[in-house]
Amino acid sequence: MLGILNSLWIGKPVTLSDAATLKFGIMPEERPIPIYELTGAVIIGVICGVMGAIFIRVYILLLKLRKMTIKKNW
Repeated sequence: MLGILNSLWIGKPVTLSDAATLKFGIMPEERPIPIYELTGAVIIGVICGVMGAIFIRVYILLLKLRKMTIKKNW
């Protein structure tokens, strides 16, 4: 949506390439990604995945606790 609105704002025709979520500009040439950047991205992904799993587990436990304690039907 951001790409489409930007195309409409500057007055150029909307194309399929304008449907990107975020645009950070055009890189002049391709460059290889350093291995430390990939390692960092993997570490962040694993940490976020574990935190998400913990969140879901705690949420389920709280729902079970709520179901046991609240007996009144509203």
